[in-house]
Amino acid sequence: MGQQKIFRYFRNGLASAALQGFIPKGMPGYDSSATYGYNYEPAKAQELLAKAGFPGGKGLAPISIISPPNWADILNFIVSELKDVGIRANVAITQANIVKQQMGRCKAAAFRAQWIADYPDAETYLVCFDSKFPAPPNYTRFSDTNYDNWYNRCLNAPDSLRYIYYRKMDSLAMSKAPVVPIYYDMLLHFTQNNIKGLRSTPMNIIDLKHVKIED
Repeated sequence: MGQQKIFRYFRNGLASAALQGFIPKGMPGYDSSATYGYNYEPAKAQELLAKAGFPGGKGLAPISIISPPNWADILNFIVSELKDVGIRANVAITQANIVKQQMGRCKAAAFRAQWIADYPDAETYLVCFDSKFPAPPNYTRFSDTNYDNWYNRCLNAPDSLRYIYYRKMDSLAMSKAPVVPIYYDMLLHFTQNNIKGLRSTPMNIIDLKHVKIED
């Protein structure tokens, strides 16, 4: 499995496949039962290429992916996996500030990026696809009327209803593929055996309120 190789060889096992969409694990609004993320399915990729009129990738123009140097290893691996199904791609390594400029000016056909939450709520991810926002955060220039309506409604909705909107928006965005989430990062906290009750928030802020030291 391509994703498992990425976790093992490039992330030291500290990641999980982003199979549930753009909202990551641990974030309020995340749906563990969601099936609208992208799995590693070479046979399905071949099927979709043929359906789109590019059997085996024949006639499909190559994709240039820009990235700063620190992501080159993962992207080169992904490019090799794409080649196996007939999708030609190349990695253009560029200084981080240049990559950001190209993203902001809509000059990059494809790019590698990451999004880190500003606050512990899925809205900080879903705002990336609201069409009224420029880049940042809407670097992909995603625009969909239904998405915008749901986003506006969720802002003042109670949690129970807001999370429903979150999942509808996440599902819709993934169906249009403005981004292809690869993995959710994981963090580990090591403690002594006699430390109990240590917790962290979805923002990885350590919560010491319930910590106890046992004799």
